[in-house]
Amino acid sequence: MITINLSIYKIKINWIDQKTRIWVGWSTPFFLLERGITYIYTSSLNIMGNSIRKKAVKGLSPGDSFVYTRTFTKEETMAFGDLTRDYNPVHYDTRWTKEKGFKDLICHGLLIGGMICEFGGQVGWLATGMNFKFFGPVYFNDTIECRVTITKIEENGRAEAQAVFTNQENKKIGIAAMTGRLPLEKEKQILSRMISEGDPSNKLADEN
Repeated sequence: MITINLSIYKIKINWIDQKTRIWVGWSTPFFLLERGITYIYTSSLNIMGNSIRKKAVKGLSPGDSFVYTRTFTKEETMAFGDLTRDYNPVHYDTRWTKEKGFKDLICHGLLIGGMICEFGGQVGWLATGMNFKFFGPVYFNDTIECRVTITKIEENGRAEAQAVFTNQENKKIGIAAMTGRLPLEKEKQILSRMISEGDPSNKLADEN
């Protein structure tokens, strides 16, 4: 006996051949059931998926907050410098950082600020504005917590949010104010379908 949890809003069963096997899915079947095995279907779905994206499908509200962390390496900073063509010596030369009063080379500010993109990408936030303020440096191998809080949502999907960046010593090193557009109902349905399909384009699909 096998238990299968199906967490999709509407399930359609297509009987292809009762003597052999059954496709279960929508217009495009997503898995196959073998005949001869007893399946128990539960109404409570438990499909794997990123918790932030699943929350976006259920619906976001002002006050919703999302927290995640990331450790920044020297290799990531060097790659970001190449990508943005930002070769400020504060990221590359310790003589420069010493004159600036830093104890070592520091990460690019926008590399740290880019942590908000993890939230935006999971909920399908279409950015219209970002404003950053940085209070302190982030050094290689620092671990930064990003806390994003939604502060306003309008009926047309336009929204505002704030982010706070804190290091491993619990020091606030930056903040961000964001404006953008959240998914409307039809877009949420697409996100739901993507999750049900395993969300293959989302490399954070299994993070909760």
